Amino acid sequence: MFTAATMTRAGTPPDPKLCRLSLWVLAATLVTTSTMAEPAPTCVPEPLGSAWVRSAIDGRVLELADGRRLRLAGIDSPFASAGDPLQNHLQTLAAGQRVRIGRLGPDDRYGRIVALVHRNDESSSLQETLLEQGLARVGLPLGPPPCAQLLLAAERKARTAGRGLWSHPAMAVRSADEPQALRADLGRLVLVEGRVLSVRSVGGIIYLNFSRRWTKGFTATVFKRNLGGLESAGISLQGLAGRSIIVRGILEERNGLQMELAEPGQIEISGL
Repeated sequence: MFTAATMTRAGTPPDPKLCRLSLWVLAATLVTTSTMAEPAPTCVPEPLGSAWVRSAIDGRVLELADGRRLRLAGIDSPFASAGDPLQNHLQTLAAGQRVRIGRLGPDDRYGRIVALVHRNDESSSLQETLLEQGLARVGLPLGPPPCAQLLLAAERKARTAGRGLWSHPAMAVRSADEPQALRADLGRLVLVEGRVLSVRSVGGIIYLNFSRRWTKGFTATVFKRNLGGLESAGISLQGLAGRSIIVRGILEERNGLQMELAEPGQIEISGL
């Protein structure tokens, strides 16, 4: 193998500058090779085979021809009761279709299979299709981070375009600077955007404060037992101080407005 360092006349000492250049090129090649050898994690649900769909029970539940029921993992809709637009669209997409089923966790409390569902050989799941069209939003629990990222990316397309439910003021991302307006969403899944003014640790809880008077404003909380999952996804809570973020979760009243964060997908960096 010839390099810039070896391409010298016989008996002539190699040029030190060329030697350094050769070593730099070799190091860069090794770094590039190492980076390419570590692909990003992919969403790999537990395969449960395929089945025919009889009907959509509501906007998130499918009944199969064999009697089993599937709960579409990771999606939520404020209109998820029977007869809503999401159910009608899901009926059109899935009824009479053969679907592939990928389990994304234990069955829910009603015994329904919680799954990522694909029609026939389509690469995008039913969830991604519904999210991209703005017919649903990402809900809790989010499931494995690689799968959650797929769903969040699909939702962001509709949210950015103001498509479907994102065109309604009632579904807008809320501001952490307007706590009084936030109170109308107590007990509901909501997205809240704001700048983290401080990060504090008290006992077994870490507080992301969006207001200097936390009892009057909005705070996101993280139990320390959940730190491992956030850190493995590259989220440093201390590093969020001064950053603008969007958090997703159930809004509660506990000495001020609070939202518990337990999964990486509940935190989205929205600005510097």
